[in-house]
Amino acid sequence: MATAARSRPPRGEAFAHEVAQTFAGLDHLHHAARGIRKRGTGSLRIACPPSLASRLLPRALRRLDAECPGLRVSVHVPSPDTIWSWAASGQCDLGLARPRSGYAAVEAEPFLTMAAVCALPRRHALARKRIVTAQDLAGLPLISAGGGSVQPSVEASFAEAGVTPRFALMAEYTAARCGLVAQGLGIAIVDPLPARELTGLPIVLRPFRPEAPIETFLLRPAGRPTSRLAERLIVHLKAERDALMGD
Repeated sequence: MATAARSRPPRGEAFAHEVAQTFAGLDHLHHAARGIRKRGTGSLRIACPPSLASRLLPRALRRLDAECPGLRVSVHVPSPDTIWSWAASGQCDLGLARPRSGYAAVEAEPFLTMAAVCALPRRHALARKRIVTAQDLAGLPLISAGGGSVQPSVEASFAEAGVTPRFALMAEYTAARCGLVAQGLGIAIVDPLPARELTGLPIVLRPFRPEAPIETFLLRPAGRPTSRLAERLIVHLKAERDALMGD
């Protein structure tokens, strides 16, 4: 006569269930950790200026997305000081910003330097020149960048040339300054990257001398490991930068 199997006590059933759930959870964590090692955390928070948000960064992200499908990215376009502050506090994984001082908790490396260009109405007499100098602009109405990051470099170029610029209007963003130029309201020294994309405006861009360099730094939170995704994005950003400089 067969002996009936002893039934497992309810507490034993509960314990066995918890053990099974624990092992299932550990297995899930193992797969998650393997995915993180392979691709990073799966999300990136990036802060950059408008001049890089429309072309260079999207192209780098397209490369990264092809390499790591399912990527989650948030792109923010705040002021340069905010970008440095976010990098210092770890609120962004990567930042691209104009130079600033006083942010010790940021790992910064030079990323891109471009010379500002002179934006002129298409029919302006100076548009016939190959290069426009600060002396050419003496006494003419100019459009200031205000608190924009290009302005100190522009003013330094005029000072180097011994010319006192006459800033009649002010607009912070390149597109706005170029729009004012198109209406014949003045001449502007602008960032060439966003200016080149304004193909519908009746303006011309000419090299400006003395050069007014526009510098951009690549920022990371200091003292924190950079994720695999962020490292891969840096590779693609530099590839797009090099392609841009070769245009």
